[in-house]
Amino acid sequence: MTDKDDRVEADSRANAARERLLQAAVQMVGESGVSGVSLRGIGTAAGQKNNSAVAYHFRGKAGLMNAIVAELRDFLEPRYDVLFGELESRSEGMLTMYEVALAIAAPLFALYLSKPRGESALKTLAKFLHERPQGIDEGYWDALRKLVARGIGLVLKVRPATPADHASLHVTHALKSTADGLAMLHNWPIAESRHDPELMFELLLIHADFLAGGLSADDASRPGIDVGYWKACIVS
Repeated sequence: MTDKDDRVEADSRANAARERLLQAAVQMVGESGVSGVSLRGIGTAAGQKNNSAVAYHFRGKAGLMNAIVAELRDFLEPRYDVLFGELESRSEGMLTMYEVALAIAAPLFALYLSKPRGESALKTLAKFLHERPQGIDEGYWDALRKLVARGIGLVLKVRPATPADHASLHVTHALKSTADGLAMLHNWPIAESRHDPELMFELLLIHADFLAGGLSADDASRPGIDVGYWKACIVS
């Protein structure tokens, strides 16, 4: 075996070890959150005998988390660019809130159904959104803010009279509720159906019904209520 062959074999082993560490990290963070996992635990789950394996391959926990973020961005950003871009190109009056809702939710459903670690990756994304862990590259948060801004633009394109702060709240809630709902899908009564693409597509349509209603809601569309009474229920 030549020196070149040795290097190729060593690189192959290193790449395989790196992939196993990523797989273990995504699964463990998806279940326990960033603060609930240790580098040693990830290394052990990945079958690494060296306790410094994560530090060697990723330069520490932040590097490992950013490698996961890079995978999430590589998967989600092109899909959002295509879907949002198509809706943004529509002429006035040719866009519905239901389509906006589908564009917000569909990439997250696609992530959930993707291989090899879609379900765990979706759960990890949900944990990131909740925890906002330290050390994550600021570019990730910038990309998320831009995504929300584009969603707001689409909502306002359908309903120009919607206050911008209301649209921001609705779009942010739509993204988080989709991620959270999918992350908890294994606990639902339909858990055994969660890997059936046809049933998941039906769930996407049902979820879009829910999101579209929220994205379209304003004071004029809500039934008359005693605002003071209901506000007092949540504000002491």
